[in-house]
Amino acid sequence: MEEEISERRWYQADWLKVTLIGGAGYLLGSIFPAGYVNYLVRSTLFPETLVYQEPEFDVSLLNGAEEVTAKLLLSTLENNPSDFAAKFIDKPVRITGTIDWFMESDAGDKDATLTLDTGNRYDNVFLSFDDASDPKVIALDKGGSVTASCIVTGTTNSGVHMRHCRVENK
Repeated sequence: MEEEISERRWYQADWLKVTLIGGAGYLLGSIFPAGYVNYLVRSTLFPETLVYQEPEFDVSLLNGAEEVTAKLLLSTLENNPSDFAAKFIDKPVRITGTIDWFMESDAGDKDATLTLDTGNRYDNVFLSFDDASDPKVIALDKGGSVTASCIVTGTTNSGVHMRHCRVENK
């Protein structure tokens, strides 16, 4: 008889643990999204797992930018890719052109990207602006002219990519 009672108490204690842990998990999950709780726990216990946040861009790197056009960049890339890489990759340029179209960004993105008219729909020059809420970026229109200073970051089959652009239109 005594064994039955102790076994019953063991089941009750086990049930109570599961209920309390499950209830606490439910309450935490309803107050905080599970991913956020996981992030807090992991970042506290394992700081090396923190999400990398890119440092603020140093605008002074845009000083001394070479004057270029979209067609000049694309022709240099087509004629001599190694010369293009040596001359433009990770270097500042000041580019002037006509806006062809704006790329849709994901919700929550702070950047804005546009392409310049190159005369060929398959050859593109992409300009990415770090702050889509900048009044100068907001004022840009498709078909309008833009002058911007950017860092050439690379190329793909679709064209030349630039980041950290700053509008210099008046």
